[in-house]
Amino acid sequence: MLLLLLLLVGWRGGAGAGTVRSTPVARARASSLLFAIFPPRVGARSCRIPRGGAYSAGNMTIPGRCSTTARRPTGFGGMSVVSFTERWDGMTRFDPRRALHHTWRMTVTAGGNVVDVRESGAAAPQSWS
Repeated sequence: MLLLLLLLVGWRGGAGAGTVRSTPVARARASSLLFAIFPPRVGARSCRIPRGGAYSAGNMTIPGRCSTTARRPTGFGGMSVVSFTERWDGMTRFDPRRALHHTWRMTVTAGGNVVDVRESGAAAPQSWS
């Protein structure tokens, strides 16, 4: 029965097991717990963005949209650039601008090491004090 189940759902062990983990997106995502809210593959989805600041029961996340992108620039020595972007309604922070975003852009070597992280956009809700 177990053998039949493994055949139906697809075997996830063996030599191919590390393949998914070694992708640039997986390596960048695993570099910090901050990135757990982002899609594990290129794409976008609704998310709950954790916020910093004083504890307020039931109010520690902000609804948002989280996206993951990846590209391998030409002449970049096999490195990849992975970006995680979160977007949220700025009015939740009493900001007059409606749509805010924050992006983390990481350079990942062909060997899977994150060697550079750059941030841009509004202050990430996670960093609010």
